[in-house]
Order: sequence, then structure tokens, then C-alpha cells
Amino acid sequence: LRRMIQDILFRETTTLGVRIHEVERVEIPRATESIETPYGPCRIKRAVDSQGERRATPEYEDCKRLAREYRVPIRRVYEDVLCLVREKD
Repeated sequence: LRRMIQDILFRETTTLGVRIHEVERVEIPRATESIETPYGPCRIKRAVDSQGERRATPEYEDCKRLAREYRVPIRRVYEDVLCLVREKD
């Protein structure tokens, strides 16, 4: 896969070199659920970090889709979903 990507970069761009870095991602365990909003259902990810702090994050792609449907800014949908999650908890 790496070789294929390098070949595409050299063929399709003007670059003469490619930097390659290994990256490691660490995740905290999470669960996904759906919450009903005025815009329709939106998935949220819930997680608890190593300190026991609970987090909830709206799914960006759902917020983007709902924002397009209702012609409102993504940020508004995202914040409205967060408010509903906080009220529910």
C-alpha cells in the first residue's frame, strides 16, 4: 500500500520526495448510541477516561448531514446535540 501511494504521489504531483512517519493512535474505549434531536436522530460517542471522567461527543458526520438538511450551521447542530446529552445525563 505504501509503495502504491508513493507511486501516485510521484506521478500526480510535482514532489521529488515523500516523508514517511509511523504514527500510533491510542483510544479510550467508547460506545455509540443515538439521541433524538429536533433535527432527527444523531449518534453520539460515549467514553470514560482513565480518571473516570465521562465524555460524550456528537458524531460529526451526523451533525453535518442534519445541518445540510435543515440549512443551519454544523456548529449549531453540534452544540444543540451536546445540550440535549447534558440534559439527559
